Amino acid sequence: MATLQAQVTAAAKTNTDLLKLLTDAQANYNECLDTIWMLLAALLVFFMHAGFSLLEAGSVRFKNAQNILAKNLLTVCLGFLCWYTFGWAFAYGVSDDPGRFAGFKQMFMDKTWDTQSTFRNWFFQGAFCATAATIVSGAVAERIQLKGFAIFTMVMTTWIYPVVVYWGWSGSGLLWYTSKAGKSVSFLGPAYKDFAGSGIVHMVGGVGALCGALTVGPRKGRFTTNEDFLRITSRSVFLEPSACGLDGMDSTQEVHLQCIQQTVHTLLG
Repeated sequence: MATLQAQVTAAAKTNTDLLKLLTDAQANYNECLDTIWMLLAALLVFFMHAGFSLLEAGSVRFKNAQNILAKNLLTVCLGFLCWYTFGWAFAYGVSDDPGRFAGFKQMFMDKTWDTQSTFRNWFFQGAFCATAATIVSGAVAERIQLKGFAIFTMVMTTWIYPVVVYWGWSGSGLLWYTSKAGKSVSFLGPAYKDFAGSGIVHMVGGVGALCGALTVGPRKGRFTTNEDFLRITSRSVFLEPSACGLDGMDSTQEVHLQCIQQTVHTLLG
């Protein structure tokens, strides 16, 4: 009888160990799928800069094409450096006792090794940050110096965009946080719900572009001279799939059913 009981105990322990191994394997498998999925989406969003480069180069005079391409390259390089230093911390550095205005943890990617998903989220959200900044470059084309645009890019990707992201996406900001009653609310009442960055990325980039265009004024002679403009129609080939990464793939396995719907709606739009 004692031998049988010992065998049952050993079998139960073996089953528990196997269950733990299967659970860990499933968790690692799901994490790998989410990582590949978000990496693909981030690369598509990142590739959007190629489309913007062609779009803007085809909308300026030939003599300014090289300058506008340099601005797009500057946006990516400088934008990710600013996201690395303070941008991520202001956007998603939620503390144990979070405020409603901005985060202040994980500056310079401090303690990012503590969670497996941090790196994929950092890269994915960093691509969005650089995209918000590059929206402005086309609005001020031919009317702003490279060093002036570099200063703006630093301010946009270090402070302006990350703070707005904290308000709407961090879960602790002014526009979306959990009340003491356990409900999602904002400082105005109902919680803010954003779809595919329409109110964060596009709004922040659009407002920045509007302010920049109002500041520098219209392009003199843009529609009255006979100067040649580049006509690069292939820009849509780059922007359309990138938009799918921006709108349709902003999710993980938990809401995978919505992904194809969002992608179809993006292409139709």
